[in-house]
Amino acid sequence: MRGNTRKLVIVALVAFGIRLAVIPFTIGEWRNPRYIAQYEPGNVAIALIHGHGFGSPWRTGVNQPSAVVPPAYPLILAAIYRCFGINTETSIAIALVFDCMLSALVCIPIYLLTRNAFGQQAAIWAGWVWVFSPYGIYFAAEWPWPTHLLTLGICWLVYLAQRMAGCARLGLWVTFGLVAGLTALAEPSVLSVAAFHLCFCTWRLASNSARWLAPPASAAFVLIVTLSPWMIRNAIVFHRFIPMRSGLGLEMYIGNHPGTIHWSGMQFHPNHDAGELAEYRAGEMAFMDHRGCFINTA
Repeated sequence: MRGNTRKLVIVALVAFGIRLAVIPFTIGEWRNPRYIAQYEPGNVAIALIHGHGFGSPWRTGVNQPSAVVPPAYPLILAAIYRCFGINTETSIAIALVFDCMLSALVCIPIYLLTRNAFGQQAAIWAGWVWVFSPYGIYFAAEWPWPTHLLTLGICWLVYLAQRMAGCARLGLWVTFGLVAGLTALAEPSVLSVAAFHLCFCTWRLASNSARWLAPPASAAFVLIVTLSPWMIRNAIVFHRFIPMRSGLGLEMYIGNHPGTIHWSGMQFHPNHDAGELAEYRAGEMAFMDHRGCFINTA
């Protein structure tokens, strides 16, 4: 077992080293003022540092409460900016190093879930495949975004679901709910994966055990409690129920605008259109509602 642990540590360290080696070739892009001005998690982090709360995702200087970007990653960026400066080369490098670390740590759940399914040798090979994954290397070293938290969270959820199927141990189910909640605070799309695994594992448990209600109820309770501070904040600030994000109207608008033939008409995004940004200044909810109405009448 010690030998296997040593191999896993080597795999993770090699993955981390390869990703770090790519950063010098990508960090120059983030010195472009246009990228920095349009960096949504970074703009929210700046608003947090300046005491404006969660807001201003599009271009600095627009002090508007927002729920477009979930809270976890901007909070991490705010801590980095506080320590190393706002959008300095050092702070951007630290953010990329953090993402590279997250990407390298994905080797651990990949190894564990593959070992459970296919055995020890296949698990080691699966870890090495992730080490040299082009997408895993490039995006970790090039794009400071919640994607890497999402990847790590999903892999841990799949591993936990493997163990939960047919097992009524409350600790496993509570951990699943906590990991799902924390990952959703970085990227809410994980909730679809979590819901599927929770339902599947509940069905497996009900098929094999009389004690099937308490474990999924505990997982769901922990998940809701983890998400509730963000949902309560949104209800207080915007006076309506916004589970995680407020950007559906805008996403529908730029994805279905009759003026574009691309899958996403970013030219109609507030980051790229002064008129859209000016309308956004009137309030995020009014802006999103108007975009939703546009789709319904277009």
